[in-house]
Amino acid sequence: MSAFSAIGEDAERDRNEYTPGLEPQPTWCPGCGDFGVLKALKGAAAELGLSPEEMLVCTGIGCSGKLNSYFESYGFHTIHGRSLPIARAAKLANPGLT
Repeated sequence: MSAFSAIGEDAERDRNEYTPGLEPQPTWCPGCGDFGVLKALKGAAAELGLSPEEMLVCTGIGCSGKLNSYFESYGFHTIHGRSLPIARAAKLANPGLT
């Protein structure tokens, strides 16, 4: 492991660490389930102790596709039905990504 790498280091994480510095105003409707998905994703990332640099969020089209704009990590906004192939290709190219 490189001296400059934070990947694999045990660290306490807070779910707010996954909130972008300049957080965009969500355009989801009040009561939308995407708010719950975002909250659960931030909580899971914090519980697993992953740094934002260790994660990639691949999203498709529609309102849920905006998820990677509200989550501090690498993100890839794909076309309809292509988020899983992109995520798999990214994992093959960089096995260290979650």
